Amino acid sequence: MSRLIKVILLTVGIFAFIGILSFLRLILKPQKRTFIVSRALRLFNKMTGLLLGLRVKVKGKRPRYLQGMFFVSNHLSYLDGISISSVFPLVFIGRRDLRTWPVFGLLSALSDTVFVNRESPLNLPREIERISYLLSKGVNTILFPEGTSTNGDSLLSFKSSFFEAPLKSNSRIIPLVIRYLKINKKPLNQDNRDLVYWYGDMGFLSHLWKVLSLKSIEVEIQVLPEIVLSQEEVSHSSLRKHLARISREKILDYLDKPR
Repeated sequence: MSRLIKVILLTVGIFAFIGILSFLRLILKPQKRTFIVSRALRLFNKMTGLLLGLRVKVKGKRPRYLQGMFFVSNHLSYLDGISISSVFPLVFIGRRDLRTWPVFGLLSALSDTVFVNRESPLNLPREIERISYLLSKGVNTILFPEGTSTNGDSLLSFKSSFFEAPLKSNSRIIPLVIRYLKINKKPLNQDNRDLVYWYGDMGFLSHLWKVLSLKSIEVEIQVLPEIVLSQEEVSHSSLRKHLARISREKILDYLDKPR
């Protein structure tokens, strides 16, 4: 499929989905809408992934009763969100500036993304309360706790603030590890990784244009065991920081395993 046809199909798909989300916003009450939107987003991103050539393989044991899960993952690209949400119905916890992006900001807002300002603590209690509320209503959420995407050379420290949300809602915390294995059937390496990795000051549209030229991208999502705290850990003086540290250690341990 040519890149131009992909652009046309992607554009039509995005605007059609914006129309569907707008309609759902009109007919559904907020407490029910987000749950349904997360399911619709899964279908949309599954179709988007197929268009972009994403071939997603899930490893590990998928959690049962997929409701009210707090997923955390390493972060390499905007393709992470498409890949993960094509597997799990969820809503995103995203940066506030995403809301200002043309078209994609509207799509994110209609998808009930929880926009957060990591630079200012003023709105933090309200943001945590919103995430906790969604979790308590059975909506899955995903957090990329590094706060930004990277080139994969290292795993940044995890910001702990939003780990308060699953504590307030008594939700299950599931770490995920996303890895890109092959591009056009060739193993991913330092020479070709920037075709899919998106980080630093890379332009979004120019990068997406390159992604649309690719025939296939093989992605692995490893589901790690749920974080279960011991009685001693539960009494930790700063539990959210403890959870952030444990989540990072679990993801880092898997990334460091020899292949």
